[in-house]
Amino acid sequence: MRRRILLAIVGVTILATIILTVPLAVIIANRETTDAFHELDRIAERTAAGLPPDLSHPSEPFELPRVEPIVEVAVYDSLGRLVAGTGPARADPLTSKSSVVTLDGTQGDFRLVVRPVVVNEQRAGTIRVAEPLAETSSRIRRDVLGLVAIDLIAVLLATSVGWLVAARLARPLKVIRDDAVRLGNGDFSIHPAPSGVTELDDTAEALAETARRLDNLVTREREFSANASHQLRTPITALRLALESELLDPRPDRGAVVHESLGELDRLETTIETLLAIARDRPLHREPIDVGSVVATIRSQWNGPLAERGRPLRISTSGHPSAHVSVEVLHQILDVLLSNALTHGDGEVVVAFGEDSANLIVDVGDRGAIGREPSEMFVRRDPSAAGNGVGLALARALAESEGGRLMLARLSPTNFRLVLPDLG
Repeated sequence: MRRRILLAIVGVTILATIILTVPLAVIIANRETTDAFHELDRIAERTAAGLPPDLSHPSEPFELPRVEPIVEVAVYDSLGRLVAGTGPARADPLTSKSSVVTLDGTQGDFRLVVRPVVVNEQRAGTIRVAEPLAETSSRIRRDVLGLVAIDLIAVLLATSVGWLVAARLARPLKVIRDDAVRLGNGDFSIHPAPSGVTELDDTAEALAETARRLDNLVTREREFSANASHQLRTPITALRLALESELLDPRPDRGAVVHESLGELDRLETTIETLLAIARDRPLHREPIDVGSVVATIRSQWNGPLAERGRPLRISTSGHPSAHVSVEVLHQILDVLLSNALTHGDGEVVVAFGEDSANLIVDVGDRGAIGREPSEMFVRRDPSAAGNGVGLALARALAESEGGRLMLARLSPTNFRLVLPDLG
């Protein structure tokens, strides 16, 4: 990634310098050539100003203007013979042309400017100013090399800037790649750090949001597995006991055990559907509670197990408690509380239904005592829990899913209070 970004920046810079340098080099070459002809023309003008009228038989000696050593200045008479200066003994073809205007061009390795000397509208002689072509080429080459040097500096600067930009872009991309690898390996603890590049920050945040959603999904599925295994233990045990009892002491009416077993299977199915709906945030069916039906279900499920341990079950109702709640969730919470009372409590188990404004209140207590901190009672997988540390945490989560709350109202004798609002 970093190399591709660097190559792209350097490539664009090189292309831009080529596009700019080639036209500039052409302009420089044309300018140097034009300047060279203009300079030779000025020398020819100065030379013409100091010439005598008669070049063939001058009345007195004359001097040519001083010029650079590489420049040749020569004066020829009308017959093409060298009169003064430096140049060929006989005029070259360009110098010999019968013209009354200044000419320029090249002859061999020289650039020439030929200026006629006109006296009385007659050509009396010719001034020849020559400069080696290599001189102009040298100046063009020097200027073009200057451009190339500037281009090289621009490419070096582009390389430095490109390296910095590539490093800045590659660093957050590498972080995003590493986060994606961690996410694929099941690590959902992704916390994107801002890089200053909006698009990359948006990508990192989207990846982190995906990680959070997957973490919630996996956590819910794990909790569902733990909750289901906890809640299914009681009805499965009851079903097993019913079937084993029937095998040991068959009743005359074989249909009774079938109906009891079907009831327990219905209870299993309801438990799974309720826990699965909560785990996946599916809406639950809420209806006005029938306290009499709830009381009957509690008696049928818990009278027997409590009686086997010599512990009575007392259920009371005060007022006319009524609320729109999920009956399935209410049964799951009560199952947890009664199971805890059966396993860890002592003496009579009391279930009291009441109301408070628009809330349904259910108290579940026994004659036992709790020697732990109340805040620790609802911690999932608490190492100090007497059981597996799932039941009370699940019951509180179920209550909160209905907008209610579950609390430990009294340590001794133990009493848990469930408050559910009317969601009708």
